[in-house]
Amino acid sequence: MKRIGARAENEGMKVEYYHCSSDPSSLDGVIIEDMRCAVIDGTAPHTTDPAYPAAADSILNFGAFIDVEKAGREREAIVGISKKISGLYSDVRSILGVASALYRERMKETEKHLLYGKMQKCALKHNTMKGGAEIYPYAAKGIGGIRWLSSSAPSGGRLDGKINELFTVYPVVSRRGASRYFIETAADIAERSGNTVIRCPAPRYGGLEAALVCDTGVAYVSTDDADARGRINADRFVESGSSPDGYARLCRKIERRLNSAADAAFDEISRLHRELEEIYGACTDFESLTEYTLAAEETIFRMGRERSTT
Repeated sequence: MKRIGARAENEGMKVEYYHCSSDPSSLDGVIIEDMRCAVIDGTAPHTTDPAYPAAADSILNFGAFIDVEKAGREREAIVGISKKISGLYSDVRSILGVASALYRERMKETEKHLLYGKMQKCALKHNTMKGGAEIYPYAAKGIGGIRWLSSSAPSGGRLDGKINELFTVYPVVSRRGASRYFIETAADIAERSGNTVIRCPAPRYGGLEAALVCDTGVAYVSTDDADARGRINADRFVESGSSPDGYARLCRKIERRLNSAADAAFDEISRLHRELEEIYGACTDFESLTEYTLAAEETIFRMGRERSTT
């Protein structure tokens, strides 16, 4: 998928990359609109079968190059590691589910003290200054769509390093969790002025982590960096003098511990994945696999060019 994406980019095509949520260095799929083509990972846990076999969809079976007898001798290790990974994923879902519930409880306290009018005026002024047009009564629907900017995994960070090249980024900072409310307000206002807006959900808790205003080239991105250049301080949209009550502080304390536990589980999942890959790697005929991959790549681009001309 990386080879195909890189080749398409080198040929001047638009490529969308879909990264693995637990290993951002790995790809789950690439979409090349110019060739009306998608190449996706069809192995577990995101198993996918062709809707129209051979006629429109095809399976690239890399498993054919694994020595079955050699892999069979590693059965106990493969099954054991796979079960551990599955159990850890289950743990992470449970941990983040509880952390998410605590976050929502904490946000109830913030919402009580939000100065919505002040926040809307700021977002409106910012939109106008950055080239936004007249505001319409109703927000447009489904203009820009949704994209994930970062990953839940601790090693995830920002997945798209090009965002700083493509947009003027305004970091939105808040100790009280008000960043998401300002970003959502700014996105609504930008849409109502006729702009194409891409909304980027926060990977763990929902709400928006970022809003990308394509027409004006402006991006609002939530950050914990209080010293970020050009930052928008969303705490000024929370009533001055108000502070989190004891319940909200307790929620935050437990939430942090749960997030640390989730991070530790993700780290262990990554280690186990590498261990599993080493086992399968030792059982794979890479010379034959490379020949098959190169031939498949040529077929994908030949058929893609044929589709693009019809």
